[in-house]
Amino acid sequence: MPTTLMCEPKLLQKDLSGRVYIVTGANSGAGLATATQLAKQGATVVGACRRVDAGKEAFAEMGNVPGSVEVMKLDLASFSSVKSFVKAFLAKHDRLDGLVNNAGIVCSVLGTYVVLRGMAFFGDALAHTILPGVVVAFLLGWPLAVGALIMGVFTAVGIGALSSRGVVKEDTAIGVIFAGSFALGVAMLSATGNYTIDLAHFLFGNLLGVTSGDLWTTAVLGLIVLLVVFFFYKEFMVISFDPVLATTLRLPATFLRYLLLVLIAVTIVVSLQVVGIALMVAMLVTPAAAASLLTRRLAPMMAIAATIGAFSGAAGLYTSYYLDIASGPAVVLVATAVFALAYLFAPQRGLLWRQN
Repeated sequence: MPTTLMCEPKLLQKDLSGRVYIVTGANSGAGLATATQLAKQGATVVGACRRVDAGKEAFAEMGNVPGSVEVMKLDLASFSSVKSFVKAFLAKHDRLDGLVNNAGIVCSVLGTYVVLRGMAFFGDALAHTILPGVVVAFLLGWPLAVGALIMGVFTAVGIGALSSRGVVKEDTAIGVIFAGSFALGVAMLSATGNYTIDLAHFLFGNLLGVTSGDLWTTAVLGLIVLLVVFFFYKEFMVISFDPVLATTLRLPATFLRYLLLVLIAVTIVVSLQVVGIALMVAMLVTPAAAASLLTRRLAPMMAIAATIGAFSGAAGLYTSYYLDIASGPAVVLVATAVFALAYLFAPQRGLLWRQN
């Protein structure tokens, strides 16, 4: 299973002598890169993989490193294998400083508004524009979510303000800020000296390396988004389906528009480590698009999209493990497969249904 240190930027900058880390999928390219980075900083690395011989062969490529490395057998699909691994690990080590191991619901719920309002390009652009904030947080040793959230909200409000004046169209404003912010992030990242590896971590994300702090941050932000959607459900529905009616009812359309933009920014932060910046738009759009083929009502569409998003996250994780591929793309591919099935077989609206 591919791994990443994306959620622990401080580890890339400190001496890890005396610390013990478990790295799953150690025989994969990304897993070996993570294990090598930890070992170079003096840590004890325990590689966990299904094929011990492949893991040892991969670890042999490290050469001489300050830390110590070893390989243990672990098959996450087998309870007996997990039990044996834990027993063997505890017999050799008396501490564990980190498990480099591996949020589709929030993305999917808010994604219904993105699909209905035709904001897919905005979601994609906003996902890329948070890169400078992520890089700054990475360099300062802050949680990545903090930098991403600040930059995301700032960008969302900036795009809304720039396009609302009527001087430039919204898609033009998005394109300008998208390109400029992303270029700034790449430029800042290239100055750190670990350009290739770190950029891959930011762009493609991973479910791996998630700490308890990351889980709490994701849970709190996700809950905030869902609560706001719940309390403003009717208002968002009106401005999405009938802006003229929203004006007639004297709804605060401008406020609601900005609120929706900020919610998209927060949602992107929630799912940053799942699929990364480059594939973020897929989790916003794909589950909601599949749900829109199965129902025409907004509430059921949200429920179906959330189910597809949650399923894609779980199934993508297992797929990444057994096929030895990155977890972020695996999650997106599962969601895309579900959309393809809905496009072909959806009752009354599916391609095969219409042909018959």
